[in-house]
Amino acid sequence: PDSESPLPAWLGSLHFFVPSQHFSVLDGAFNVSLAAIRCSNISISTLASARLDGPERLQLNASGLTIACAANWSYVATNPLRVPAASGSVTVDTAGSSAALALALSTDAHLGLPNGARALGCTAAIVIRDVSFSGSIVAALLKVLEALFRYTLERLIAAQLCSAVRTAIDANLTSALRELDTELAPFRPGAPPRAGGGYDR
Repeated sequence: PDSESPLPAWLGSLHFFVPSQHFSVLDGAFNVSLAAIRCSNISISTLASARLDGPERLQLNASGLTIACAANWSYVATNPLRVPAASGSVTVDTAGSSAALALALSTDAHLGLPNGARALGCTAAIVIRDVSFSGSIVAALLKVLEALFRYTLERLIAAQLCSAVRTAIDANLTSALRELDTELAPFRPGAPPRAGGGYDR
């Protein structure tokens, strides 16, 4: 049987999109666009948990967070006679990033097991390790765009990652916990025996 933990598989299947961005750089000499920004291949090296004040409150701290993102870039010179328009793709990879997620759990009154989850808050600190461009790009723009894309995407990836995780927690984790609660329902004290030879109390 496959012994892989469900968390890496779930993180690996998670992806999200970042809104397109538009910039004016080099004193307005170029209008730059960054579009079709998609992030995936999420993984973490360490996950720690801690109880928070309040009933059924839990904080998860993930470190060694890595994410890969790809996007399309383009620019147009405000004076097109001097520099032709250009476009290409860009990929970014994170390293040394982290995230923290606060959860509220609801509990089954009979078994005392969680049967629902809700994300209370999320923060992420994203550090981009590498920015790689493809396509022909004016040398004077390369360093400007690399720094601009790095700064912009670190901020936006953090926000969109938290949004995607909150949505997944609120929907998917609650659904999984409720399915587990349903599976365990026949084993609650006082529950009738299951058909076909149920659990004998």
